[in-house]
Amino acid sequence: MPLAHVYRTSTCVVHVLRKDVMPAAVVAAAGGAAAVVAAEAGCDAAGAPVAGGVAVGMVNRTQAKLNDEKPYATPALGLTAQHVYMLRTSIIPDAVKGLFDTRFTFKQQSAEKRMMAVLYVERFVPELARARDHWATLCLLSKHTSTCKSTMNRRNKRRAITKAKADKRIAEAQRTVTEQLQGVPNGPEAQALLAVLQHGHI
Repeated sequence: MPLAHVYRTSTCVVHVLRKDVMPAAVVAAAGGAAAVVAAEAGCDAAGAPVAGGVAVGMVNRTQAKLNDEKPYATPALGLTAQHVYMLRTSIIPDAVKGLFDTRFTFKQQSAEKRMMAVLYVERFVPELARARDHWATLCLLSKHTSTCKSTMNRRNKRRAITKAKADKRIAEAQRTVTEQLQGVPNGPEAQALLAVLQHGHI
């Protein structure tokens, strides 16, 4: 019997000196069942249930390219605003920084690293496991890896430009000093100063 039907036909618990109230656990369970029913209505196939009542492999991809998918805008996944905030600010960044080499693209990461990253993310947000073949988690990891790589490339480019400018200023300064002191180190004044600096007590 569906959980939603059980909720409709069950009786309320009577608390002493209080009005009849519905236990919070029942309300939460009913809400979870409603989310699962909604997901089933929009998908072709259902997978096996996992912790929290989330089913695996229910939601299919809609785009040919992985990075064109929009997991946050896919209602069938059942992501809440809190899920999105945690994924964006900590879970996905931690997975990428902790497991990937951001000098490379997502596809260039080893299959083992990508597998571990997917499992890490879905431990915190099991709703993502509703996506068939974990496309939602893979999409989020791929997009963040691309962002990190682009950011690193821009940073390296800025550093290279800054270094080139600094090297140019140094070369110009060296050329100016060399021109101004042309022949001076061999003069008597220079030799006297050199003797003082080498053997004096300054």
